[in-house]
Amino acid sequence: MKRERNCRNTNIKLYEELDEEDTRYWGLFYCGKDKQPRIDIKRFLKTTKTALSEKQLRIIKNRKSHYFYPKKKSHWDYNCNIFNRAMDEIEEDWLGESTKTLRGNVSDHLNAEELNKAVSDIESGKSGYRGFIVQAVEGIKKPPVHTVGDDFNFQCGIIDYEEAEMSVRMQNQINHYSYMEKCARLINSLYAQFFHQMMSKIETVQIEVFRKNNVNVKHFNRDVLKSVGAAKKVDIEKLEHYKYWDLGYCVWNFLKHNSVSTYQKLKEKFPEVLLSDEFEGGDLAYIFIKFSKENLIEKVFNGCREFFIEYCSVIWDEDEDEAQRNHEQYFERIVQGIIHDIREERYNPLGLPPWI
Repeated sequence: MKRERNCRNTNIKLYEELDEEDTRYWGLFYCGKDKQPRIDIKRFLKTTKTALSEKQLRIIKNRKSHYFYPKKKSHWDYNCNIFNRAMDEIEEDWLGESTKTLRGNVSDHLNAEELNKAVSDIESGKSGYRGFIVQAVEGIKKPPVHTVGDDFNFQCGIIDYEEAEMSVRMQNQINHYSYMEKCARLINSLYAQFFHQMMSKIETVQIEVFRKNNVNVKHFNRDVLKSVGAAKKVDIEKLEHYKYWDLGYCVWNFLKHNSVSTYQKLKEKFPEVLLSDEFEGGDLAYIFIKFSKENLIEKVFNGCREFFIEYCSVIWDEDEDEAQRNHEQYFERIVQGIIHDIREERYNPLGLPPWI
């Protein structure tokens, strides 16, 4: 049976009397002393031409009154949105700009050709911190390739042609190996620096979210996530993308401590990210990690994004799709944006800046 809604306070004729600069014309009403927004959802969808997902429409229809009252005030009242913002920032730092952000802003900032070029630059590693690594490697001067005529002993007649050819070949191989070793060390060093920065940011946003939810973060460590989960009878290790969050911490601990114990833990859980050489201590940990071959940085921040979405779902009952729209700011921004454009067209048809 279809739910009956109370429509006594709905005045259809009211809309005919309202100006387009009035939020009520678009279905956005403010009520009570605290001016809480309420939405005449049919009016809002009809006038603003806003498209909502099927899931969001089901949530909106599940109400007892004519008006819809958003679940939260702000976009940032949802924990999953705070986590997603941090992951977006990491992705932008690494790639220059996330492909998600680029495609979302194509109509505002880039035409199709510019978009394709920007995405191509990201995929080819020419932008962001990853592009900086490519440029740094290109800056290492390649050793010259010597020929028999360059050999001093051959010029002096001390050795014959065959001996000179063998000597030059060996020297070229030594020079090439030295060059490749410098490149490998530089690449891994730069990868490790970004990995440190990425994991620091991931830990920072975790502290921000837990402090917001009144969890004691004075002595924060990764076990806080597990203890909060345990308090709600949730084993977070069973979440599908937990392994990427765990991978990030295992690699980070090895990079920080350069110890055999952290190496053994990483090798036990994620042997695929390590080189075949055995770590015995006394060397830098980043030399033993396959950053580029495993696309390790992308794997960790993309996996952590999904893990945090799952975590917020089981711990705080948040749905990522709902979190994008079911808050007061979502409806207010749409209506205020339309009203702003109307006022600009009416009072500033030339598009002059406000300071003129």
